[in-house]
Amino acid sequence: MVSHQSVGGGGGDGGKGVAVTANISKPGIPEMPDEQIDVQVDFAMAIGGDGGSGNHGGSVDVDNHDVIDTSGIGAHGIFAQSAGGGGGSGGMPRSMILSIDLNNCVNMIRLPILLSISTGATLSIGGKGGAAGDSGTVTVTNEGMIVTRGADAFGILAQSVGGRRRRWKRLPWPRLVGFRRIRRKK
Repeated sequence: MVSHQSVGGGGGDGGKGVAVTANISKPGIPEMPDEQIDVQVDFAMAIGGDGGSGNHGGSVDVDNHDVIDTSGIGAHGIFAQSAGGGGGSGGMPRSMILSIDLNNCVNMIRLPILLSISTGATLSIGGKGGAAGDSGTVTVTNEGMIVTRGADAFGILAQSVGGRRRRWKRLPWPRLVGFRRIRRKK
């Protein structure tokens, strides 16, 4: 069997993006009603990196003037292929907020009073998938004799296959991470 191949390398995957914010608020003092209300606003944003581009497959030229005799399953006489590399996947982002309000501990037994307002939001943007590489031309010239014996054994198998562009990595179903809580004074 005569085998010639040119295969472009695949593009690298984009990097993950991770953003985390955290805050811990001090407990309020219920005996001091003139104390200012604690207001907290948190925002976390993560952006995944873009995937790399796949490389191109080069051209393949096969010139046969001899006798080729094969036997066996898939034993082709001449196999010539050019394949472009696939693009890399876009990076997967993760963003999250952790907020601990110690007023929850202080006022568990007492009547709730307005001590704090807390809001949070997250934004996650995935990276783009990389571009696929092109395949090259495949040329086979045969002036000899080719004999194959076996299932799926072609005399000449010549193919030019372009790479596949990969998209972003699938994110899990979006979850509500931000929250808003207001405790009222009675």
